[in-house]
Amino acid sequence: MSAHPGAADAALPAQTVARSIRIDAPVELIWAAVRDFGGHGAWMPGAGAGAEHLSWSGDANTPGTVRRFAAPGRPVFAERLNRIDDEAHELAYSIIESPFPMERHEATIAVVADGDSAVASWTARFEADDATAAMLDGFMGTQAFAPGLAGLKGYAEEANS
Repeated sequence: MSAHPGAADAALPAQTVARSIRIDAPVELIWAAVRDFGGHGAWMPGAGAGAEHLSWSGDANTPGTVRRFAAPGRPVFAERLNRIDDEAHELAYSIIESPFPMERHEATIAVVADGDSAVASWTARFEADDATAAMLDGFMGTQAFAPGLAGLKGYAEEANS
């Protein structure tokens, strides 16, 4: 019950952060890299740098597993693998611990064939106020998703050459 009679707790607005990239490689090759939730260090810039600060609650590629990580001197993040869909070429995870004031986070990395190439997209949906969403667009979108997708592109195109 609210502290103010008649007032209801305001729900945070739904927000989205998204980035995508065209990759000149077959969808199967790209998907093999993406679907390995524990292998993101092969293509995600900086993911291998804090490996000594990475722990798992279970098998890296089993839905429900949680990976916890932190770079030295940085806050802890925990991500739970929600699903891997081999038919749709889609992996989804949720940030369940972070320093950011957001709720109901779920991110999806999807790979869609486009001829001999593919488009990889990374989208996060969550609830947060607009100021937090703008900050997260920079943090997630610009500092994580964009370089991650560029790393995936480089990794897949090199493997395809």
